Amino acid sequence: IIRHDYMLVRRRVVNNLRAKLELFKKRLVSPTLTLPRKGGGMGGGMQVIRYDYELLEQVRSVLASYRGHMKWADTYNLRRAILQKIQFLKGIFLI
Repeated sequence: IIRHDYMLVRRRVVNNLRAKLELFKKRLVSPTLTLPRKGGGMGGGMQVIRYDYELLEQVRSVLASYRGHMKWADTYNLRRAILQKIQFLKGIFLI
């Protein structure tokens, strides 16, 4: 979307990226496990991330593609917000 002073990425593109990342999350991250504490009671939740090289390579290529698309628009805050919401990416790609 081209405005007089800036450019934006279409909402449809952003929603497609979020949907793809959620699908990858379902395939890579197990549901939260609740572990018992010493002395009784339930502990905090823990997610287990599966390191499937081929699937991680697909995630990397999808992110690279969307980043290349988004670099032409004013998307710094958008990219930051997406990466903050999808926490499993930080553990995998150290971002």
